[in-house]
Amino acid sequence: MSLALKDCLKTVQQVSGNGNGFMTSADFLDELRAVESGYRWFLTKDGRIRGTFSKERGSWVFDPITAVAFARTGEYFREGAWSEAAHAIRMSLTDCADFVSACNFNWDPSSRQGSIRREVLTAVQMSTVALV
Repeated sequence: MSLALKDCLKTVQQVSGNGNGFMTSADFLDELRAVESGYRWFLTKDGRIRGTFSKERGSWVFDPITAVAFARTGEYFREGAWSEAAHAIRMSLTDCADFVSACNFNWDPSSRQGSIRREVLTAVQMSTVALV
């Protein structure tokens, strides 16, 4: 686990074990790893991490947060509805903002957001840059 994610864990409660029911950053990455194969992940021309269904089921586009929210709830959250998706999966808005920032901008790898971005790219098994 990266140092950036360890810092995130200090501010958020774990899903199991603390009784508060909030999803931690580590829990989110675990769930993203579990659902990644259901999506075709790519980077947009401006560097945003996005996915579509791996099997043709429509033209919905997901970011990592809305993909996990869809897998958990079956509800599609349109682009820009990150706070609603985070609420649906019981992720704090602070953690949601960290992931949204990391997934939507190409950060220097040594920065906190760059470290989170690298963790997300690893979780969705993006080993090559695919621009759309």
